[in-house]
Amino acid sequence: MRRLHPRNVFGHGLGRTIYAGLPQTRARVWRAEHEQTGAGTAALPQIWGERLTSPAARPLIRTVLLPGDDGEGFWPVARAKAPGWLQPLFGARSPLQETAAALEDGAVFAKPLLAIGSNERFLAAQQLVDIGVDVADIILTPAPFDRFRTAAIAVAHLAAANSDGIVLLSAADRPVRSQDRRAFARAMAAAAVAAEPGRAIRFACPSSAAGSDAPTDAGWLLAPASLLAELFEAVEAGTWQAAQAAVANAAPDLDFLRIAASDYAKIPSQPFQRLLEAADAVTDMHALDAVPRVAADWASLRVALADRQDSDGNLTEGDALLLDASNCYVNAGERLVVAAGVSDLAVVVTDDVVFVADLNDPSAAIVAAKALRAEGRAEASSHPQEQRPWGGFKRLTEGHRYQVKRLTMKPGGATSLQKHHHRAEHWVVVAGTAEVTIDGETRILQENESAYLPLGCAHRLANPGKILLAIIEVQSGSYLGEDDIIRLDDPYKRTDD
Repeated sequence: MRRLHPRNVFGHGLGRTIYAGLPQTRARVWRAEHEQTGAGTAALPQIWGERLTSPAARPLIRTVLLPGDDGEGFWPVARAKAPGWLQPLFGARSPLQETAAALEDGAVFAKPLLAIGSNERFLAAQQLVDIGVDVADIILTPAPFDRFRTAAIAVAHLAAANSDGIVLLSAADRPVRSQDRRAFARAMAAAAVAAEPGRAIRFACPSSAAGSDAPTDAGWLLAPASLLAELFEAVEAGTWQAAQAAVANAAPDLDFLRIAASDYAKIPSQPFQRLLEAADAVTDMHALDAVPRVAADWASLRVALADRQDSDGNLTEGDALLLDASNCYVNAGERLVVAAGVSDLAVVVTDDVVFVADLNDPSAAIVAAKALRAEGRAEASSHPQEQRPWGGFKRLTEGHRYQVKRLTMKPGGATSLQKHHHRAEHWVVVAGTAEVTIDGETRILQENESAYLPLGCAHRLANPGKILLAIIEVQSGSYLGEDDIIRLDDPYKRTDD
């Protein structure tokens, strides 16, 4: 399998653990040697440091990253074809990137495993490359949001190599603040030692809700792979054997491992909560100072990023000027947004939408997207900017029988060899060098040179250079939909997309 851009120099973490359990969880306080010596809690990091210096006492944690929520509450940034856990909700970074960044301590974490759906594979892989996170494998499942089945497959894949290994199950939208990552890694390392005898560990953290002092479940589950196998079976008999069979029959697909739909269908489907309930009798709760930045809508994102708010409680992204404003969230996109004399507003600007809502109404974005879907509006489901494994494109304008796009292609990228039944195209190079193939004839185009692609011709675009290629594409014809693509040869094997 592909190994994405490794990063080998990581820091070490410090943290504390051990906390009384949450309700409905049989929590046990794991007491370290300091209680026998009377050393006190201040000595915990040093004692754990000695305990964890032995390789035998410090198992590397193998993290499974499962798809995050679809992010309906983050419309118009998140859309049906652009799930929230892959969108830039944390400045320029996505929840996936911020979550994976917390796993960089190579003394604590092994390379993570990503178990996701096919449609998100190229964007997710590229996002991890962009932040220098190397992954062990990326598993593709037919229904990634069924976290019970997806988790069973991921754990079965890891258990095939080491059934006694320690596994951390995490959604891909559980970011940890950069200043908390050392504490997070240290707490996970201590929990891994505690889990080795056959315990499951969950984590209590301070609530991110304003004015709340009650601890909440951080949402991570850590346990030996062998224990997780027993728990999957406890939820429904046959789950583990079906997951093992699916992994055994998985087929390599470029840099990914694809689970067959027929094998996936044989795994029982259960709510993921059933797995947590099955683990209750063997679960210990550890305290965690690192609070995950979990959010479901613009209001809760503002709370999760409280450390970035200004003195008036405003949180802004992009070019925004707030005058006499308070408790607002403003995401300006690529525009200038000026807000004066307002409070408790969410203002989100994308290329095609300006969304303004009461920040205290968490359902506003969901209701707006639903209304647009009812009217058949594309803004409910897709962005003008769409990602492809070779780069992406942005729709600039469209009208009767024509559409104009700006294509950008990474160095070394190439489209499939394809043709269209209903449209012709005209390509103009505006940056970089293009290699254009039309009906078997290949030529090189430089900036301000163009090529005409007649209807029905077999064509391919590639970037042989070392800088980003930018193309203005003018389409004309009776039908301009993305489904009018007949792929004759595809280096990315996108037969399912």
